[in-house]
Amino acid sequence: MRIKDASEVRPLGREMSAHLIEINGVAEIKVSSKIQQFIEEVAPPMADVVSRLVRECNFTRSKGADFPTIWQTMLKMHPYVAGPPVQDWDEQGPILKVPLITGRHLIFGASGFRLD
Repeated sequence: MRIKDASEVRPLGREMSAHLIEINGVAEIKVSSKIQQFIEEVAPPMADVVSRLVRECNFTRSKGADFPTIWQTMLKMHPYVAGPPVQDWDEQGPILKVPLITGRHLIFGASGFRLD
């Protein structure tokens, strides 16, 4: 496990601290209560954007687009996408997990796109 204090990169102050934790190649961000409070205040509008993104991805897929096309044309430059897709597995088989700035993941699997 490697822990990198985000305040080393951008000083946030003790109340606004964040830590990037990497465990077995999977990154996770741990945030202070002040940052969590801010996230909860902006979460409803973010939820609308994320829900719309899921619908748009599924609509584009229904028109015959594959994941690489959707990644290049819709997801890669989307302001809510926090990084590249990561391969993983769930009970239905292989999936791609696209990290979002909300801390959630956009999941692409055999049944289409969904949120974790």
